[in-house]
Formats: sequence, structure tokens, C-alpha cells
Amino acid sequence: MKLPAKIKVGYAAYSCEVWLGNKARGNLGETDLVKHTMRIRLEDVALAEIANTLLHEIFHAIYSVFHVKNSDLEEEVVAKMSTGFQCVLQDNPALVKWLVEYLKRAP
Repeated sequence: MKLPAKIKVGYAAYSCEVWLGNKARGNLGETDLVKHTMRIRLEDVALAEIANTLLHEIFHAIYSVFHVKNSDLEEEVVAKMSTGFQCVLQDNPALVKWLVEYLKRAP
């Protein structure tokens, strides 16, 4: 199953790219917050790990777009992240479908 081509996070549309193992240097994912790009490694990675990695990268984007700061209190961080994630789910029905299908196939 292919990655979603774009994921909208607040005002920013992030493109998703397959990250080839030799370029990934052992990493599973990477988000470029300036170029609005997410790279996800697919080869030799379990399905559940791929879905988890994509969610991880989405949370990096939410952290940036919604201006979460290290000095925020836990409740403020959770409120910003949950609001951001709700926006991501509402704005990206194809992503929701992708996650459900991918996780169904995971052991």
C-alpha cells in the first residue's frame, strides 16, 4: 500500500516520500519542517512500525505547526497535540483510510 501523497497539518501540506534504506541511515522516518516533507522507510520494516512511524512524523509536524514549546505544561501540550491531531484526521480522510487498512494487515 502506497503512502498518502500529501498530509495536511494545519496550514501546511506535507508531501510523503518513500525513504530508501541506504539514505535513511538506519532511521525509520524524517520530517523536514521547512520543506514540509515526510520521508518514511518502507523496506524491511513491519507494517505496524510503518504506521507508527508515519504517526510519529505527523506529531513532529503538529508540534511545529501548532507551536508547542518545551516550556508548555503537560496539559497545554496534550491540548495542542490533540487539537492538531483532530485537524489532521478531519483534513485527511485518505490518511485515516490508509492507517486503518495498514493496521488491519499488521500482525
